[in-house]
Formats: sequence, structure tokens, C-alpha cells
Amino acid sequence: MVFHRDFIAALSSNPLPIANTIILPSNKALFPNLETLLPLATPCIPTPHNSSNLWSGSKIIPPTRSNFHSLTFSAETTFHLLQACKQHNTTLTSTLPVLVASALFSVLPETFNSLECTIPVSLRRFLPEPVNENVIGVFLDAFSAYYDRPLFPPLDSQFPWSEAHRSRALIGEYLKSNGEKMNVAKFKQIKDMRSFFKSRIGSERGTSFDVSNLGVIKIDGEQMQGWELGKLVFSRSAFVSGSAIAAGVVTGPDGCLTIGFCWQEGVVEREVVEMMAEKVRAGFEMIASEII
Repeated sequence: MVFHRDFIAALSSNPLPIANTIILPSNKALFPNLETLLPLATPCIPTPHNSSNLWSGSKIIPPTRSNFHSLTFSAETTFHLLQACKQHNTTLTSTLPVLVASALFSVLPETFNSLECTIPVSLRRFLPEPVNENVIGVFLDAFSAYYDRPLFPPLDSQFPWSEAHRSRALIGEYLKSNGEKMNVAKFKQIKDMRSFFKSRIGSERGTSFDVSNLGVIKIDGEQMQGWELGKLVFSRSAFVSGSAIAAGVVTGPDGCLTIGFCWQEGVVEREVVEMMAEKVRAGFEMIASEII
């Protein structure tokens, strides 16, 4: 997001022609890392969730070959979905994991009763200057939300807003910590990352899916003189030991929301992802139609 804003601002500034094709690198110091900016106190071990037959795709296997499937919704449909979330006293970020969980439950065998969703959280709000919304860097943490099939009615009949409320409460509870205890701090206890990740090959995958919402990219009119930035797509490579399905969400300055689903070859069948994506599309439009 930072790169897109700066890039279009540079294009719109009518820069002088480059006199030399050799660009010398900047001598500016790198921004401090997360360990320097925050104390990163190791969080307490959470109470294990009593998951019954949790689905998380195949076991952890190499090599990585990423697949991608995306959905784009019109500005009108996106606006209506946001209004529906407000009417139900929740947010888009809280609603999307529930929508994906609903779609997965509708296409997975009924023997799977639970799903674990990883919800990434930006830590920038907790960080001191010079880190702000205009700095490129990975300042993230994440926590888990669990969803159980008995609480999810058929997606084409009713959306489980109570689960969206619960997701919002979980996010709110995390934010109350003010960045004092973060799950990413656990990585400090790992002495050898290579050995740690290699040891996980062949073991059960921890999480079913994750949903990362970048929000809306906002660009001032002065930054777009003579240039336009329209549809955006948020895509990622699959993570060998990560979630079975990763969903990246972003809304462009055109008001259109895009959801990109990424998964590792051999971990989830393409047919499952495509059916799930179609259910997400239908559910998205069903919720948005409440406002029409």
C-alpha cells in the first residue's frame, strides 16, 4: 500500500528525465526492527480449544507451488456489504472470516466440525515514531479464532451474525493488550529457524485458513494528477507450514473489493477452493442485498 501511494505520487509529480542510468543507492539507515521497538513479552500459553475433527488440509509437505484464485466485487456491492456490517453492529474485518468459514463448512464433508482461522493484526498503532502508515515494513502479529459447524446454518439461508460479533469481540480483546503481549514474541525462543521448520515436515497443519484485510487504499487527488489507480489485488505465495488457504483482501480507490485465495499445490484440491470461492461470492452478494 505504501509503495503504491508513493509510486503514483512520483508519477504525478512530473519528475525530471533521468540523466544517468546508474542509480546510486540511498545511504539512509534502515528502520528499527520489531524487537527494538517493542519489548515483545512472551504471552501466556492459551487454553487449548476443544476442536472436534478440525480441518486444515493435508499434512505439512514440501515443495511449495502456489495456486491463486480471486474474486472482485463492484463498488456498489462492496458499499452495501459495509452498510450491512454496520447495521449488524460489526465490521468487515470481523465478518469476512465468518463468511469464509461458512463457505468452507458448506463444501467440506460433514465429518469436519471445526475450523481454525488466523487473523493477522497490524502492530503499527502500537509502535513509536518513526514507524507510521507511510513506512514499509513487516510489523504484524496474529491470533486464532475457532469456528464450530453447529453454529453455522446453511449459508444460502442465513448468515451467522452472532459469530461475526464474537470475532469482533476477539479482535477488540487483542487490541486492548496495547501490544504488550504478542504471539510473534514466541519466535524469540526458537534458536534455529531452519531446524524448527524442517522438523514440522510431515506433521499436522495447525490452521485451516487465514484472512488478512489491508483495508482501503486512500490516495489524495493531488497524488493522481494525470494518473489513475484502479483495481487492486492482494496475492501471496503459499507458506509450507501455514494455513491451508490464505485469503488476502484489499479495496482499491475505485471502491471495488477483491479477495485473493492462495493455496499450496497438494494441500487442498483446486475444486474445493473454487467451490468455496463461489460460496463466498454468493454469500457476499446475499449479505449486500439486505441493503438494496
